[in-house]
Amino acid sequence: VITISWYMLDYPSQNTIALSIVLTGTIPSMPTSGEKAIFSIEQIGENGNTITGSHYEVDVMIVIPEDIDKLRAIVESDLNTFDTEITDKLKTGVDVSQAQAKYDAAREKWIQSATASYATAKVLLDDAQKLITEGKTQLEKSWAQKSIDETTAALEKTAYYITDFKVNRSMTNDPKVLNIETKVESAQSSLNSANGLMANENYAQAYTVAETAHQKASEALASAEALYAEVSKGIIPDMGGAGIFVIIGIVVIIAIVGFFVYRRKTSWDELG
Repeated sequence: VITISWYMLDYPSQNTIALSIVLTGTIPSMPTSGEKAIFSIEQIGENGNTITGSHYEVDVMIVIPEDIDKLRAIVESDLNTFDTEITDKLKTGVDVSQAQAKYDAAREKWIQSATASYATAKVLLDDAQKLITEGKTQLEKSWAQKSIDETTAALEKTAYYITDFKVNRSMTNDPKVLNIETKVESAQSSLNSANGLMANENYAQAYTVAETAHQKASEALASAEALYAEVSKGIIPDMGGAGIFVIIGIVVIIAIVGFFVYRRKTSWDELG
């Protein structure tokens, strides 16, 4: 600490006063890379207190080479993990385009850090880690959105069947229809919660809730499809393959009998 006494720095603004001081020193050793204040100056008043607004400090980044090597290894591992996550999500149909863009940008910075100065490499690697974090967040968002979209589609299909049951088949009070509607309401409630979590950017939790909604919606759709198949069989019973041949035989016999009856009636008409 150097104290310059009896030098008045509080002078009229129209005056210009320059004070030049040359200082030399050794930067203290540090256990890890980081910011270090190497110079600070402040004006002290007559009461011994620092005058407000007079403090000025210079900070520099101290980089330890070994830390950069360790950081490059960490970023490389993070990139490999992120790449695997992208591949896995892509196989399930998730839109990974934005996450992939973040990965590509992060990897490019990691590559550049290999030939950069230590200080520049530190900045590049920090940026790469930030991009990886952003990319993983985007991947979680896309994953949750896929589940939400699938749930919405299942509910829309189920709504079609419910409308058919009520409007075309007068099954409004049918216990099976009411059961399907209960499942739909539960799925819709979970879906609304998932959308709320998405709006709050809580994507991991949104996915969990959306999957619950998707399961409920799928159950409702399966029940609706089964009921639709049941009520759409028509008046002809399901007798299997043998039954079909029996029905065809009956139709053929009726057609033949009808043909002969028609011909006999025609012959009688001709004979008067």
